[in-house]
Amino acid sequence: MLLLLVLLLALLLLLVVLLSLLDLEQLLGM
Repeated sequence: MLLLLVLLLALLLLLVVLLSLLDLEQLLGM
């Protein structure tokens, strides 16, 4: 159970980082 929770948290963090990077690229493009 703990491993599954850790993996889910890691995936959520990766998604947030990817979204933030995309937003930064869009802001720089503007």
